[in-house]
Amino acid sequence: APVSFAQVSYRPLHTFRFVNAASVGRWARYHWEPELGIAGQPVAELAKQPHDHLFDEFEGRLRTGPVAFRLELELAQEGDPVDDPSVIWPAGRERVAVGRLELVRRITEAEIGDPVMLHDPTAFTDGIEISPDDQIIAVRRGAYLVSVGERTGGWERRGTLTSVSP
Repeated sequence: APVSFAQVSYRPLHTFRFVNAASVGRWARYHWEPELGIAGQPVAELAKQPHDHLFDEFEGRLRTGPVAFRLELELAQEGDPVDDPSVIWPAGRERVAVGRLELVRRITEAEIGDPVMLHDPTAFTDGIEISPDDQIIAVRRGAYLVSVGERTGGWERRGTLTSVSP
């Protein structure tokens, strides 16, 4: 179990194609690696803590200073499946650090501007593509759209979602 959200490695299930300005692309899985290092504890120890312990601990850290993560790309090799997130690639794939995220404070719901959160794994920026053959990512997107509809009481309230097809 985690000791802190600031000391967990975060990674997606899916593989993305990262394309540079010269239109050269490379398949990779990204990882957010904590600059504080990874730390864990027995589940029994975490279970002794209050329900919101990890959230409270993280917010306490932010009050004393930033929490940072390195963005690393784990590069696919020839033959690595890019359309099936259930397949684990062999250890030892080359990793390249491509960015850094520094969290400095908690963001309020008012700053977000919309309390309804939709995690759309197919929404990405220019230069990042999903595999057209990854059927799981398409299903996840549809499931998240249904979840938003259920949590908000219907699709008619969320005009931006009604025009999106899973």
